[in-house]
Amino acid sequence: MKAAVLTKVKKIEYKDVKVPQIGEDDVLIKVSETGICGSDLSTYQGTHPYKKPPIILGHEVCGFVDDLGGNVKDLNKGDKVCVESYSACEECIYCQDDKPNLCLDKKVAVSGDWQGSFAEYFKAPRNSVYKLSQNVSDSEGALIEPLAVALHALGLSNSIKGKNIAILGTGNIGLCSLICAQKLDAKEILCSDISNSKSKLAKKFGVDYFVDVSKDNLVNYVRNIFKDGVDTTIVAADYPSAIDEATEITKRAGEIITVSYFEKKLEAQWNKIVRKEITLKGSAVSCKKDFLTIIKWLETKEIDPTPMISHRFPLEKAGKAMKQMIKNSGKIILYP
Repeated sequence: MKAAVLTKVKKIEYKDVKVPQIGEDDVLIKVSETGICGSDLSTYQGTHPYKKPPIILGHEVCGFVDDLGGNVKDLNKGDKVCVESYSACEECIYCQDDKPNLCLDKKVAVSGDWQGSFAEYFKAPRNSVYKLSQNVSDSEGALIEPLAVALHALGLSNSIKGKNIAILGTGNIGLCSLICAQKLDAKEILCSDISNSKSKLAKKFGVDYFVDVSKDNLVNYVRNIFKDGVDTTIVAADYPSAIDEATEITKRAGEIITVSYFEKKLEAQWNKIVRKEITLKGSAVSCKKDFLTIIKWLETKEIDPTPMISHRFPLEKAGKAMKQMIKNSGKIILYP
């Protein structure tokens, strides 16, 4: 099969590789569309903590079942599917507590022998695969994983309904957080970023306020609108002052939920967090219930995330797509 292989930092080669060999509990998927994630970009740039070349990137994927392991009885060849980015052991204390995202022995896509979806075929364990109806488009299917990640983060909040929300960063997860926060009936939503193009994307999804931080001071902007601050701040950007700014704009007894990874250790205003009784939470990937909720919303046409897609590239142009991603574009989709 053909695949876009990251052979070294910032170098992708379109080349022939072997079709993944599936085990008894695996599913072989013929890739239809696959999205580029921020973790793909950091791996491409050589800054990811453990994903290193040579490697096939990609885990946001929609496709069709091509082959099944002997133990997989509840899927059929030709079924449309999407895939979660990890496979939980289903046995550890966290799996038993319905927190598979915290599994002590989980396998992660784009690591080890679980190569990525920037290829014609993609292997995944059955417990990571979700069947989709034909009512869900291939493009929507490729967006389910980041939407589930965003929904999981919002689900860690005490409540989103009727609350004022700030989202720092309008990359893929930030935009997905905006979509989900609206669906969960947030009162008013403010987004911030440094790109005018991101402002246009956020406005497509009906954001109430957008702060271009290259022109306006985020803290002053928020205080002018929300006085004491917002109820919940979602950190979906990895710039050094993100947690400090979130602390400043979040109201007393509010909450900060960070879904972003940071390449460097951060200083935080711990005394201010204590004085304001702010709850600070991390959010790790997603769980089954998040996937099932997003799939339901898509099947019933309650959300339409596809306007966030700004570019589409054939798989052989994956290197060009990565360079476009660096320009802070919207969602980029690859197709074989």
